[in-house]
Amino acid sequence: MEQNQEQNSEPKTDQAPEVVVEEQAMMYPIPAPDFLLVVRAERNTMTQGGIALPEQSVKQPLPYGRVVAVGENCKLYALEDYVLMKPFGGFANQIGKTTWLFIKEEDIVGTLHENHPAPETLKGLI
Repeated sequence: MEQNQEQNSEPKTDQAPEVVVEEQAMMYPIPAPDFLLVVRAERNTMTQGGIALPEQSVKQPLPYGRVVAVGENCKLYALEDYVLMKPFGGFANQIGKTTWLFIKEEDIVGTLHENHPAPETLKGLI
């Protein structure tokens, strides 16, 4: 009986209890069924010759990234695909040192292929 009185004597608040996450614990995001998880490509801060690029040229994020997880309902893209994205598509979230981009398939405009033969219409442009 005394224990019940002690428990009831704590003040009730509308605030959620504070959650403490250990810094050592690794957290990995998993996309919802209709989303892809993309890590955006980073710009080089130096040229191949060793010249440092100005800060203004590396501020804007690149419009492509690598797919690192695929939601259950996403059928067009697979892990490790490099995708071109709309400039303001998706939801960015930073966990640890990595910025993860949750993006819908509709916000992807194409894929990048390194060792894929170019279509005839592009051969003169590349």
